[in-house]
Amino acid sequence: MKKEIDIEELLSSTKALMKKMYFIEDSFGLDFNEKSFGTCVNYCDLIELQDEFVTEIVATVLRYVYSKSKQSEIRKRLVEEDEREEDNAYSILLDRAKGKFRSSNLQGQLSELLIFNLLQSHFKAVPILRKMSLTTNPEMERNGADAIHLARENGQYKIYIGECKTSDRKDRAFNYAFKEAVEDVIKHYKEHRNELSLYVYEDFIPEELEGYTKKYLDGDITDTEVHLVCMVTYGQNEFVEGSSRTEILENTMNKIQDSVNGINKNILYKKVESRLRPRIHLILFPVNDLTSMLEKFSKKIG
Repeated sequence: MKKEIDIEELLSSTKALMKKMYFIEDSFGLDFNEKSFGTCVNYCDLIELQDEFVTEIVATVLRYVYSKSKQSEIRKRLVEEDEREEDNAYSILLDRAKGKFRSSNLQGQLSELLIFNLLQSHFKAVPILRKMSLTTNPEMERNGADAIHLARENGQYKIYIGECKTSDRKDRAFNYAFKEAVEDVIKHYKEHRNELSLYVYEDFIPEELEGYTKKYLDGDITDTEVHLVCMVTYGQNEFVEGSSRTEILENTMNKIQDSVNGINKNILYKKVESRLRPRIHLILFPVNDLTSMLEKFSKKIG
């Protein structure tokens, strides 16, 4: 690239959402990158903030669909050409953004919204490519990883491929989602150069990154290191007990560790070649009553 791009200037503000989540950074004893996270919905005293969490994640829909510059362009057109008031134009813009979501796969789209925010918050990586347009065909499952983001660390650009898996199975939900996430992200890493025709950079990409993205799509950039982020969202079979906020959160993180300890690591490592393991980051997200969360998300998306 001819000039350095200030990636951090292009990041979305995720602070309001992050306040509704709790995180620890931990490898959980796995031979993967140490920059991995356990997370859950936050608590205020003994009260889980699930409603507030859903409100904040839905509030990020507009930026997920439209970059700041595209938002300004559309709002200006609505005001000047359609002679709308600013607040009316904003309402139309938000409605259009929500309309991009497929009601047939809100579970997957909740996870995609989450990884969009968490890649920016924890990895300082902005989205540059995403799978085919959200409404291309509501009945057809999109192939490829969920998102490709770009970061700049120590003067070098770095690609992050994100893969989300969500499971609300009554039995072994974590194991199922974890296995699928790791296997799929490795598959997509190895095949993503061949799959780039499935990706688009649409209204969500900042103009500053269009040049880089086009070069990456065209195969003109080959020296950028690629990292893999697996987000595993899964329903917990029972609510975590605790007599204080601190105790509940500690017990939740301990349950994540217990779930990881239940993985057959010999089988896992046979599937992941050693040179890729330092490139794999985990975001492990247990949810109390995942069905309820998805229903709340669906209602707010409309």
